[in-house]
Amino acid sequence: MRYRRPLLVAVATALPLLLSVSTSIALAQPISGSSLSHRSTGTAIGLARRLDENGYVGTYFSLDQAGSIYIQVSALGATGDSTPPRMGIAIADRLVEFDVSPGANLYSTNFELPAGTYFVRTQFSNADARIGRSLTVNSLSIQNASSISNESLNNRAVNEANALAAADTYIEHFRQGGATLSLAGAAEGDAVEVRMLRNEFNFGTYVTGFNANSWVGQLAPGETASDRARYQDFVKQYFNMLVPSNMGKWQPTENSQGAPTMSNVDAIIGFTEANNMSFRQHNLAWGHQQPAWVNNLIDDALAGDSQARANLRQAVIDRITYYVGDGDTDQNDGDRARSYEELDVVNEILREMTYYNIFGADGIAEFYKLAQDVVEAAGADTLLYTNEYNVFNFASDPFIGASDDYANWYREHVETLNNAGYGRVVTGIGIQAQTNPAPDGSPTSGHNHNAARMNQVLQNMAITGLPVTLTEFSVPTEAFGVVTSPERAAEVYNETLRMMYGAPNARSMLIWEEWPPNATNDTTIVDANWNLTLAGQAFVELMEQWTTPAQSLTVDSDGIIQFNGYYGQYEVVIDGATYLIDHSKDTTVHSIVTSAFLPGDYNRDGVVDAADCTVWRDSLDQTVVGPYAGADGDGDGRVGSGDYLV
Repeated sequence: MRYRRPLLVAVATALPLLLSVSTSIALAQPISGSSLSHRSTGTAIGLARRLDENGYVGTYFSLDQAGSIYIQVSALGATGDSTPPRMGIAIADRLVEFDVSPGANLYSTNFELPAGTYFVRTQFSNADARIGRSLTVNSLSIQNASSISNESLNNRAVNEANALAAADTYIEHFRQGGATLSLAGAAEGDAVEVRMLRNEFNFGTYVTGFNANSWVGQLAPGETASDRARYQDFVKQYFNMLVPSNMGKWQPTENSQGAPTMSNVDAIIGFTEANNMSFRQHNLAWGHQQPAWVNNLIDDALAGDSQARANLRQAVIDRITYYVGDGDTDQNDGDRARSYEELDVVNEILREMTYYNIFGADGIAEFYKLAQDVVEAAGADTLLYTNEYNVFNFASDPFIGASDDYANWYREHVETLNNAGYGRVVTGIGIQAQTNPAPDGSPTSGHNHNAARMNQVLQNMAITGLPVTLTEFSVPTEAFGVVTSPERAAEVYNETLRMMYGAPNARSMLIWEEWPPNATNDTTIVDANWNLTLAGQAFVELMEQWTTPAQSLTVDSDGIIQFNGYYGQYEVVIDGATYLIDHSKDTTVHSIVTSAFLPGDYNRDGVVDAADCTVWRDSLDQTVVGPYAGADGDGDGRVGSGDYLV
């Protein structure tokens, strides 16, 4: 066998901690491809696993202490053209990719990881059955792991414990990190307050009904006890994203053709913008809650009327114009795309099938392309989503009905739309989850809430490279004759939140539950009187846990403060002035020019004199922590001759 070096390394940015429930096996002993516990697709070829379509094999492992993990995969590729199979090895945020050649070769890479529980995914991402491109994984070995948990999926308890431990590890080390702030003008010893304003991850909920004013309208003087006032207080405290449950659908927004009424949507957008929240739009088109005139076109198009099909296509295009943007480059014309962070373009394409049966995959992809074009013209960065239900459980293939615990049908559908000739037009994957909370041992326990199953699906969706949003999460009060206890509802909330926030490819989770007066005492966050339920207590506990506490810091001699916190937006208060920073994996060093900044005062004594020249001379040609730090008077991040002239 020959050793192959990685083609591409996506650099990891942060790293984990936690113990896994595991069955120890000999360290670095190769695990055959056919016996890896997670196999999203493929065929056993002796001890190997051949993947003829995009998919993955993988398993869990743990580290008792930080260190270097050496991953080695024996694999071989086959292709009928000049493009080799593309294999990737992924752990947490890092993906290392290889072009795989014919014949068995060894492909290896190192991961520097802190203590914790991890899932390693060996993926195939450029399958093409037309020319016979495939990947065969002979074996996987993990060197230096404390333990490897390659348990059969039938051992549900172990796999669920591993999935939750891996999620907790990711949250602990990948959803937060250190920040360095250079405060130009601040003196050594100055007091600084740092407060987290919102998490980078979107924790959202819906605005229900058909009247935005009932929930987000202007409060009357002294209005504090109404459902509207209580709702606004609650969502501003615990959520950072809102979505309309009904008010964005076609029937409420264009009941009469050519006369759109977007006032309710605009009211919700206004509320989110006024309260530092994001807005998710739901939905451009769907097979339900369409105006009568659209339903008439749908019925005729389904019956084979080509003119009705053409008219329906034009109606969707016209809707895109007012719903998303008009397609010109005027950045001040009110295109709503600039207010949308995420948008469900065609809702439930496969589970509902109406638009798919009329337009097929190519026609659906065209709608996404048309929406993408106006988003780009508007200068927006709206993510365009698919959105399907029965993905984490009851995930049968909508075309053939076969059970599919990895939801391959959904990944394949997204890939089909993005390979239809319009480019990558689907830029987000939406998963609905009205969870089945029935306990293990119930008649539907094979399809009930299952953290391990969630990880199986999320790992599979990660192969697309697209972000995932849990778009509609709820826990029913009863499922298949089994009443949901408050304790079970709280458990499902806790585990689902951890699995989504602990998934590298997840960016949002929206709770799709009733609010008072229709709230329950068992499965909603609050009861009909706005008291926290057990589920609500579980939710609030995690929201508080994932919010960085306010910190009182002191500026050091270099004009620097440092803190560790969850990624998101922070306010920094110094000398009564407030500044905002966005702390993220990509941006951990920040520069703030305070009102006290005096150009040329490099020793921060409040005057510019010869002593500052000495500081400049002693640090000449050095790179500083951030713009305006040290003797960087011109803010270019380096001490040079230009700083002497400041």
